[in-house]
Amino acid sequence: MEAGYGGGNGVYEAKTGKLLQRMDRTGLEVPQGRRVSFWPQRDRILELAMVANEDSSVKSLILWDAAGGRRLKVVRALFCKSAEISPDGSCILEGGTDGKVRFRSAETLEVEKEFRVEDGEVDSVSWHPSLPLFVTNGPDRWRIWDRNGKRLWESGGVVASGVLFSPNGKSLIPWAATETNSYEPPPFGAARK
Repeated sequence: MEAGYGGGNGVYEAKTGKLLQRMDRTGLEVPQGRRVSFWPQRDRILELAMVANEDSSVKSLILWDAAGGRRLKVVRALFCKSAEISPDGSCILEGGTDGKVRFRSAETLEVEKEFRVEDGEVDSVSWHPSLPLFVTNGPDRWRIWDRNGKRLWESGGVVASGVLFSPNGKSLIPWAATETNSYEPPPFGAARK
C-alpha cells in the first residue's frame, strides 16, 4: 500500500485518500512551503516544524512513527530550511539558513558532520537516488556535491525555490523556477558509462 502525508493531520492511503493514522499535532506550527520526507520503508516521516514550549516556539526536526502517529524524536534545528532522508534511510541531509549542510543520524537526529556550501541560504537539498551525491539550491545556482564536501558541478543563473534529482538520477528538475526545463549535468553522463 502506498501512503501519503496529508496536510499535517495524518497518514493517508494514496489511492483512496482514506485516513490510515491520525497524528498528534499538539503544540506544532508548520512553516509555509515545508516538505516532509518518508523513509524508504515508509514507516517513519521526517518533518520540519515549530514546536511550542512554555514561552516561545523553536524550529525543530520531528521524527514520526507513520503507523502509530506518534513523535519518536524531536531535536532543535535552528538553521534548518530543508531536510531529506537518504535513499537507503541511513542519513538525513539538512540545508540551512546559515549556508551549511548538515548530515544527521537517522536514529538520533544528531549532527554528525557539517560544512558550508553557500554564502547565503541553502533553499533545498535533494539526494541522488542511487549515487552518494546530493544537490543544493542556493540563491542563484545549484551545486552537486559528494558526501565529503567536494563540489562536482555548478549551474548558473537559474533561480528556483528548489531542485530535485529525477527518479533515474540522470537530470535535475527545478520547482517554482524561472524556467521549467530539466538539466543533465555533465558529470553524471560521464560517471554512468
